[in-house]
Amino acid sequence: MFNKTTKATILMMFPVASLLALTGCESDEAVVPAAEPVDLTQVEDLFEQPLKAPAPPEPTTVVVREAQGP
Repeated sequence: MFNKTTKATILMMFPVASLLALTGCESDEAVVPAAEPVDLTQVEDLFEQPLKAPAPPEPTTVVVREAQGP
C-alpha cells in the first residue's frame, strides 16, 4: 500500500510530533500575587450621587442617518 519512503516519513513524523506536543505543554510555575482582603461590612452607597443626564450634543454637531428603504 505504501512504499518504503512513505512509511519511513510517517514513522519519523510521530516522534517529531510527540516532541513538539510535549515541549508545547511545558508548564511554567506562575506566581499569583495574594489578593487584598475585601471588607464586606463596609458597603458603598450607590445612590449617594444622583445620576447625571448625558450632555446634549453641541449645536455644530451634524447627525446623519441612512435613509430607510421604501
